[in-house]
Amino acid sequence: MLKSILSVFFLEFFGWFGNALLRNVLTWLAVPELKLWFFMQIAGLFLVPALALYAPVIYKTR
Repeated sequence: MLKSILSVFFLEFFGWFGNALLRNVLTWLAVPELKLWFFMQIAGLFLVPALALYAPVIYKTR
């Protein structure tokens, strides 16, 4: 059970960490707000499959 919870935690953590890191890097590079929004929407597309992996990960790590 602990392995399942930890695997879901790490999926969630690294998804949000990557999103925050991308936002900070793009802000540091002084990307205009419209382009920043555009890149963040594309980055959000990678979070959706990560969220969809919860059930298979829990099944594999049970």
